[in-house]
Amino acid sequence: MKNVRRLLMPAALAVLVFGACETPPEPVDEPPEHVAEVPVTEQVQARDLRNTIMEYELDQYAREEFLEAEAYFEEAERLAQDPDAALDVEVHPATESYIAAIGLYEHVVSVGFAELIQAVKGEIADVRAQAEAIRADVAARSEFEQGVEAYDQGEELELEASWGPAYEAYESSLGYFTDSYDIARAKRTRAEEAMARAQEKEKETERQVREMEDELAEELED
Repeated sequence: MKNVRRLLMPAALAVLVFGACETPPEPVDEPPEHVAEVPVTEQVQARDLRNTIMEYELDQYAREEFLEAEAYFEEAERLAQDPDAALDVEVHPATESYIAAIGLYEHVVSVGFAELIQAVKGEIADVRAQAEAIRADVAARSEFEQGVEAYDQGEELELEASWGPAYEAYESSLGYFTDSYDIARAKRTRAEEAMARAQEKEKETERQVREMEDELAEELED
């Protein structure tokens, strides 16, 4: 029995020694406690405002504010695409930058559209006056009335600060008044040409009558 113990003891010690030398398991990274969501509402609003500015080239009217907004927007977009930025925070860090960009973009939009609307209103006033001078409200009633209707719609939208739709309505009004002027002008031109032809024909008729009278007078004298 003692011999068996002598044989088992070294084997047991060897197991303990080798077991102690095994590489310990690598620690497992625990998942982050919280991942903040990208502020989709603010992201979409900022992108929409920026697209409007680019579409109507409004950045030229408030350049400094636009460039500042661009810096905030680029920072927000970078943070939104960085997965590490959203770890263990309650509010996504891109949110603040998007909100700052939105405020500045809205300023650019309001200033830019104010300039555009003022300019197109001036054009409308000039064309409408010319159209009224040649009675386009009668000669091209449908187009003229559509111009008035579109202008009124533009004013309503402008009061609601619906800048894009308001500008489009004014542009439509300008187009209708321009059409009414062109139609009325064409009608007047045709009428003037017809009158000129009639007057020329009348003159020719009078000339022929005078020639006939002269010939008749000569015959009577003979």
